[in-house]
Formats: sequence, C-alpha cells, structure tokens
Amino acid sequence: MDTEELQQLAVELVNGYRTLEDLPEEVRKLAGKADTAMKAAHKLFALVPADQEHGDLSPHSVGARRAAAAWFSGDLKAAEKVFTAAAWKELDEKERLRMYDPLLNHATLEAEEQLEEVAEWVLKLAPAHPLAVKVKAVMIIRSGRPRAAVPLLEQVLKVNPEYASGWYNLACAWSLAGEKAPMLEALKKAIQYGAESLSDYRAEAWSDSDFERWREDADFKGLVRPMPEAPGAEELQSLYEGDRFDALLVKAAALMEKNPKHAATYATLARQGTEAVVGDLEEHGDANAEDYGLGGVDAYQSLDDALSEIEDDGGKRAVKRFVAVLEKLKGAKKKGAKPAAAKKKGAVPAAVKKGAKLAAVKKSAKPAAVKKGAKPAAAKKGAAAKKSAKPAAAKKGAKSAVKKGAKRR
Repeated sequence: MDTEELQQLAVELVNGYRTLEDLPEEVRKLAGKADTAMKAAHKLFALVPADQEHGDLSPHSVGARRAAAAWFSGDLKAAEKVFTAAAWKELDEKERLRMYDPLLNHATLEAEEQLEEVAEWVLKLAPAHPLAVKVKAVMIIRSGRPRAAVPLLEQVLKVNPEYASGWYNLACAWSLAGEKAPMLEALKKAIQYGAESLSDYRAEAWSDSDFERWREDADFKGLVRPMPEAPGAEELQSLYEGDRFDALLVKAAALMEKNPKHAATYATLARQGTEAVVGDLEEHGDANAEDYGLGGVDAYQSLDDALSEIEDDGGKRAVKRFVAVLEKLKGAKKKGAKPAAAKKKGAVPAAVKKGAKLAAVKKSAKPAAVKKGAKPAAAKKGAAAKKSAKPAAAKKGAKSAVKKGAKRR
C-alpha cells in the first residue's frame, strides 16, 4: 500500500468515516497497538511525507488532521508544530481558524470529556476561534453563571452573525438569567439561521430544560410551537420529528385532498421532510437512498418542488400534481422490488421485518456544534463549526453526524 493510500485512510479515521475494525489487516499491523482511531491515524500519518498530495484536501487541511491525530495521541508538541508552521501564514484569518475544526470536532463528537481541555489549548494559539470561545461560554453557563457567558457569545456572533448554534447558546444564557426579551430575540436568530442547514431549533428549545421556566409562556410557545390551525397539522409535525418522512408525505397528501383550503400549511410541514432527505442524499450520495422508500435525491427533489408549488399556489391543480408525483414514485418503487423467491416444500420462509422504521436523517448540518448537556453523537459524516464546511473525503454512504434529539450546543 503506497503512502497516498495510507494518508487517505488516516484522513478517514480522523473524519470518523472509518473505524479501526474497518482497516485492512496489513494497515492494522502498521498501526501497531493503537487502540483508538486517532492513535491509528497518528501512526499512519508518521509513515506519510508531510508534503504528500491529497486529491480532495489542501495540504493545510491534511495538516489540520495530522494535528488532531497527534493531539489525541498525546503528542501535543507535534500538534502545535503543525499549527505554528510558517506555511500557515499564507492563509487568511478565517481560513486559519477553520484549520482547528477537525480537532474541536473530534472532541465534540467523540471525546466530550476532553472538550474543555481542547478548547483551552486552541485558545492559546487562536484566541478568536469562535467554536473554542463558545465552548468556554458553555462551560461558564454550566457552572451556573449564565450572564458571564453572554459577552463571550456576543463576541463570537459579532465575528459570525449567522452562527446558529451561537445564537442558540446565547438564548440559553439569557433564559437561565431570566431575561425573556433578549432570550426570544436570540432564539429567533437561532431558528432563522438554523433552518438554512436543517437544524430544528424550535424542537430543540421546546425539549431543552434551559427553557423550562418559559414552557407555558405564550410568546415562547408561539415561537417554538407555532402549530397551524389545520386539522392533522400536529400529526404531521410528529411524523417529521420522528423521522418518518415517507409517512409524513403520504399523510400530507391525504390531508390536502381532504382539507384543500389548508393545503399550503400541509405543504410547509411536509417540506421539512423532503428538505431533510434531499440534504442527506446530496451530502452522501444516492448510496443512502436505500434508507428511504421513494428513491434517490431526484425523487425527493421532485416532491419538494411539487410541495413548493403548493405553498406558492395552494390550488387543487398543484395538489393533484403533488399527489400524482407521489403515487408515481410509490408505484415505481413497488414495481422495482425484487419478487419473492418461490417457497420450497417444507422450507421456512425468510423473516419479514414488519414496521421497520426508516433510518433517521440527521438534521444538523453545521458540524461543529457544541452540545450543552447530552453527549453528541458519534461522527459519521462529521461536523466542522455548526453547519459548517462538509468534511472532506467522505466515505460513500457515510451517515450524518449528529444524532436526532441530541442538543446542538
């Protein structure tokens, strides 16, 4: 195996697209006694020239992953050497800060117990790193000093005003401080910017204990639970929150035909599902199409387009077009199913899984969200700053990184 292949494997280990068990036997031997993916990556990187080219990543991006592997292998000097190399001066400030993301992402998703330590280390080299500053703010919130975290979060948002996770944590800080007006304002921004990358901060806030005191407040409920006055709307929302996207579309079609005057409302609720599926398939390719019952990205995009037309038009013709597209896709999927094998006399039929749920689409897309409280999900598709750059060198079919229901902090 040549050094280019070794480097690719090392990058996949750092990004979370490959585990120790996935490594070829010959590579496992090269990794020696490494008992974690990061330690194995560190071993492999040591066998690769520092100037080894990579088809998908820039030398700086590869270097950032080298540094992350070194840090989590206990070689902090090697990690610091990467980040302080003269070559990094070629990058502008924003790009240079992004190079710390693989290190922070791994701590966020795989080693939360080390997250604070990682953030403190990063801040010594890059005092303005937004995620590291936010981590520090979250730690302050956890310590029971929410007001003290506000200036730090405002500092982050001044640099990146569209940082949805930052706005959400600011809303948490104001909520715990008992300040309703700034809490609502920050939460509105989190919802606004989070929607651009399929992060559902409405559902997040509704279940987050940081907002417990506002649970019965009319303004808070109006912001996070704006349930339309349309029959069946709550059921559609529940299907979406349960990641039952195909069932959501089928139910929406039935409700549109039964209550056409609310078609636009049903379409908006149903589009949450099509946007989630399209986002997953666009990021990971049609290799994930088997997780959904109606086809690949083109199929769900056609449904999303039809729903968008209903939102704009709301007429019966638009509804009929959506229903027709849905029925066509359902028929095509059924027609394409492999026929069951003929039973032999006395043979035991293969077990059929009844009621199997569709795989959950992870709705978070800005990678690097730091979660306050619950431990984040393991990175399969990774996260650079919340809803940030997609991780490079994605393994085909890799799943999304953030588990449903985990707090996006």
